[in-house]
Amino acid sequence: MSILAFADIQFGYSSETHLRLSGSRIDLESGSALGLIGGNGTGKTTLLRILAGVLDGHTGTLEISRGSSRLLIPADLTQLLLPWYSVRKNIALLAAARLRLPEKSQTDAEARLAFLLDDARATALMRRPTWGISTGQRAVIALTAALLRGPDILLLDEIFANTSLKTGTRIAQSLKEYCAKGGILVFTSHRPDVVARLATKILDLEAA
Repeated sequence: MSILAFADIQFGYSSETHLRLSGSRIDLESGSALGLIGGNGTGKTTLLRILAGVLDGHTGTLEISRGSSRLLIPADLTQLLLPWYSVRKNIALLAAARLRLPEKSQTDAEARLAFLLDDARATALMRRPTWGISTGQRAVIALTAALLRGPDILLLDEIFANTSLKTGTRIAQSLKEYCAKGGILVFTSHRPDVVARLATKILDLEAA
């Protein structure tokens, strides 16, 4: 049974069309991973925002099972992470909309960070403000919070863009585990190896 389905999505401002999926229908069941590919300007980010429910004004069909939760992690993490808050507080806000993590969640977050970054210093990192860390580390922090939150549908915009090969491999492994538990993943990436490893379905927006 499809949890998320969409078809013939179009979006644009005035006479300029930013996204056109004529004749394309995608049905995603629990455990599915949809990779969105295509060059810059083909509408990958626009489609993610429509699927996340943060961009209105489109035409076409969008069906989401009642009660299904969605979470979008944008490519520009300055929209998401508060630079003056510690990593721990940012994860708490994203994961549960509060400033303090329960002890078990904090332990889980530190373990996830240590695994994804291959860094045993995750406990120290949790105390640092996010403005003082790298773009790749910010992506890992946002993903850690998202996986703690556990939405039914997770939408990721270029989560692999600024990560090392080793970190990217570990992110892919964590996302496979998320899907194995029934989560639905929709993601963009310019890395063919990531798409081939992770996606159960691929939508090429240049060909749509």
